[in-house]
Amino acid sequence: MSIHSYDLQTCAFIQEKQTLALEKCSRLCGKSTASIKRSISAINEYLAPEHQILISNNQAVFQMTYLEYLAFIQSLTLEDYVPSQTERLDIMTIYAFFNLTLNMSHLYETLHFSPSTKKKDSRALSEWLRSQGLDTEVVPKTGIRIAGDELNFRICVVTILSRYLEVDQDFRLTKRLANNPLQSMIAEYFLITGDAEIQTVWQQLREFIAACQFRISYASVKFLYIYMVCATFRQNAGYSLKVSREIPVPVRDFHLMDQAA
Repeated sequence: MSIHSYDLQTCAFIQEKQTLALEKCSRLCGKSTASIKRSISAINEYLAPEHQILISNNQAVFQMTYLEYLAFIQSLTLEDYVPSQTERLDIMTIYAFFNLTLNMSHLYETLHFSPSTKKKDSRALSEWLRSQGLDTEVVPKTGIRIAGDELNFRICVVTILSRYLEVDQDFRLTKRLANNPLQSMIAEYFLITGDAEIQTVWQQLREFIAACQFRISYASVKFLYIYMVCATFRQNAGYSLKVSREIPVPVRDFHLMDQAA
């Protein structure tokens, strides 16, 4: 039995509360109580008896510690996991960003996704991109590329990556511990493909933050970190921002992005 994205979502809700009424879990997940029970059953297939989620008096009872929960998530493979369409769109967007073109057929064959899934996702990708001011262009015999507003493209990619990455105590970008298999694949691809840019930005951003006279939130640091890596990568690949944008607030001139416009 495979684990679907909505099964892990159900598991995450129960883990957070430790004990959760099935009816409330149903409302949180937007699924029927019967579906919640099926998700729990699917999760339990991968757990030892002492770690399985119990159902007692219409309550789901979580029996793992958080570290055991992380170990369970990290033990799953791509063969075990059925991702959501959103996750499949995420990986296509990331691969398209860091390559000249995206060969969807090759990617989907590698991930063992069906041709019918590819067809649905291709249509969904085009619709989502249009909502972001972007579009796809066909590159004959090669695949597709994402075209449109470069800044919008960067922001979309950074937003995706921010969900799957963390900044550790050594100020290094690392994959989020609770990533499912496809999310880990996305994070690892970025960390490997952007390694040279990450090393450059690591030093620049440390110096910038040390010079700041104000406090920067963790979320802001992470977003800026990932944006600078992505901007540097695209700048090196020949994709610069062609239109300057006026920001309607006063901004101190740090010259941080001179090489990553």
